[in-house]
Amino acid sequence: MFKPVLGLDLGLNTLGIAVSRSGHLVTGLANLHFPRGQFASAYTAVVKLAEKEMVGTIVLGRPCYPSGDPTEMTFVAEEFAKVLRTQLDRAGLNRVEIQLQDEQGSTLEAAANLHELGLNAKKQKPMIDRAAAEVILTRWLGDHGYDIWR
Repeated sequence: MFKPVLGLDLGLNTLGIAVSRSGHLVTGLANLHFPRGQFASAYTAVVKLAEKEMVGTIVLGRPCYPSGDPTEMTFVAEEFAKVLRTQLDRAGLNRVEIQLQDEQGSTLEAAANLHELGLNAKKQKPMIDRAAAEVILTRWLGDHGYDIWR
């Protein structure tokens, strides 16, 4: 039986969140904003969503250069995953897996998807992180053999 999966697109002051409850559809849930580098509210929101959605896996975008080399944000994402692991364990959600997914080009792909829906850059801004989380989660599901309905 499929356990829901959360997809996350982390920025220094934003977090886009998406969910797949079936393995076939991905839905954007939220764009969170917080003070630069202060992730406490992001951890809290993700733990609450993981509990509410009864997720089995959380997929966090892992930024890197096209060469595959890490960027500064790579280390931020990896540290975010470590702290999130601790927060999940404290909440009794120790069975929830955290997996990192290459997120290269996810924001550009999300912007293109939103453009196809007729949204210009100004209208995309409030939802771009959520849309990037959808891209990251869709890629992860595809990499794990799920048939995504579009």
